[in-house]
Amino acid sequence: MEHRRGSGPGGCQPPLAPHARTPPPPCPGPTAAGVGAALKKLKGASRGERGARRHRGLRFDNGLADGQSIWFSLEGSPSQITLSQTIAIDPGHGTDCQSLFGTSDGTAGPTYGDTEAALALRIANQMASIARSHQYHVLLTRTSDGCQSIQNRWRLANEEKVNAFVSIHFNATGSPGVDGTEVWYYPPKTDSQDLASDLLQEIVGSLPLANRGLKRSGTDAPWAGKNIGVLVGTKMTAALVEVAFLTNPSDEELMHQASSQNAAANACFVGVDNFFNQ
Repeated sequence: MEHRRGSGPGGCQPPLAPHARTPPPPCPGPTAAGVGAALKKLKGASRGERGARRHRGLRFDNGLADGQSIWFSLEGSPSQITLSQTIAIDPGHGTDCQSLFGTSDGTAGPTYGDTEAALALRIANQMASIARSHQYHVLLTRTSDGCQSIQNRWRLANEEKVNAFVSIHFNATGSPGVDGTEVWYYPPKTDSQDLASDLLQEIVGSLPLANRGLKRSGTDAPWAGKNIGVLVGTKMTAALVEVAFLTNPSDEELMHQASSQNAAANACFVGVDNFFNQ
C-alpha cells in the first residue's frame, strides 16, 4: 500500500520545483491499518534520524493523523513518511503591543513609514495562503492589527499542538548602514536550528538581502543572557525571522514593495516546507 505525493493512486502528481509549486491533487486517504503499519516503522527508527524526530509531535484521531488529511509512504526509510503538518505563523507586534523600541507597532521605516506590525501581518497572511494551498494546516496568532500578548501567542500554539512555529519580524538599529536578514532559534530545541537554517537560506536566496546568519536566543546580542519569549515558551520546533532592517535605506525600500513582501512570504513557506520534507 502506498500513498505518496509522487506516485499515489488517483493520479497524484509530483510537486514542481520549490519556487514554482502548485498544489498537488489530493491522494486517497489511507486506512487506519495502513497508518498503524507506518507508525510501527516510524517508532522503530533511530531517534537521531532527522525525519523521524520531526514527526514525534503529530496528533492522531482514531488511527488517522489530523483526521483524513495524510500523505505517507510505507516503503523506504521513516524520513520519507510525510504526514499533514500544522504551522503556526506569528506576525510580530501589533497595535497597543509593547515593544523594545517603545512604539506599539514595533519598528518603522523612516522614509515610507511602514511599520513592523503591518509588514509582518501582510507577509504572514500571504505565507498562510500559500501554505494552505499546499495542504498545510495553518494557525495565525493574529489576523488583524490588534495586540496579542507574547504569552498568548505561544500558549495558543501549544494548545493547538502545532508542528512548527514561525514568528515574523523586522529589525532596527541606530546605525543605518546595518542591513540584512537573521533568523533566531533556541538552542535546546535541536530541530529549531534546522528550521532556522532552512528559512534563512530561502529568504536570502530569494531577495537581495545580506545574510547575517543564525542567531541563538540567550547567547547572541542583543539577547545574550535573556531569551525570546515565543521561542522558549513554545513546545514545538520554532524560529523567529528578522526579515530586514527597516532602518537601512536599501532594506526599507526593498520591503516597501509588494513584490518583495510576496517573495518573503513564499521564501518563508518554502523554508518550512523544505524543513518538513528533506
